[in-house]
Amino acid sequence: MEAAGERTRQLVEKSLVSADELEGLKAMAAARTAAIEEIRDRLAMRQRFLSGAVSAQEVEIQGRLTSAEANVKSVRAKVESLENQLERITTLERQGLADSTESRYLQAALEAAQAELKLAALEKEILEKAR
Repeated sequence: MEAAGERTRQLVEKSLVSADELEGLKAMAAARTAAIEEIRDRLAMRQRFLSGAVSAQEVEIQGRLTSAEANVKSVRAKVESLENQLERITTLERQGLADSTESRYLQAALEAAQAELKLAALEKEILEKAR
């Protein structure tokens, strides 16, 4: 994985991949990592259910909680990516190298992602109380 990161940095340095694309790839990798963790957690919970260690209701709640945790991680990575992109575009805009339309678009996308993160965190909190 580290070799892939180094290769990507080289591509950015040679301007073969833009910084925005790199941020998008990082967010996508974080989302996939969260999805893999979610699958592992679900499998472990199913094994505990099959062994009789937990009830069906506990499996259901834990499954939803696992999904909520993965969603929080994924959306958090999206927010961080958008923040970095917005910072970069704002800097370019101040230098006269970018149009304000793109920064307004990124600001709206960031606000939507932040709202999505708040909702995901609230869902996780509710499920933790139900457990």
